[in-house]
Amino acid sequence: VMSVHFDWPLIGAQAMQIDRFARFADDFRPAHGVHAALVGDFNAAAWSRAVARAGAVAGAAAVSGFNGTWRGAAPGAMPSGVSALPFGAPLDHILLSPGARLRAIDTVPIAGSDHLALRATLFIPAP
Repeated sequence: VMSVHFDWPLIGAQAMQIDRFARFADDFRPAHGVHAALVGDFNAAAWSRAVARAGAVAGAAAVSGFNGTWRGAAPGAMPSGVSALPFGAPLDHILLSPGARLRAIDTVPIAGSDHLALRATLFIPAP
């Protein structure tokens, strides 16, 4: 299991972070019969290049792409006069290797965070 937090794509640092992440892919990629979970704040939607590239590096695919985990509540995050996104943006994800499955997922608030947490129940088959 690995947790990541990528920068916003607008400032260019996200692509560099994903390149650095790719450098240790061989250390993270699980051996045959072992499963991987890559979780965290990707600051990108499930259909983005960032999530696709991180998933390819980890040998995993997104299972949580449509949860509105960020509503723009951070100071200065939204244009003047807009306090929050009505449905949220799907910026936080769980990526699982083939064979591992999602049984349940929901979002829960975290004190002090402008994101909702993803809480998931996973099924990991025995090797």
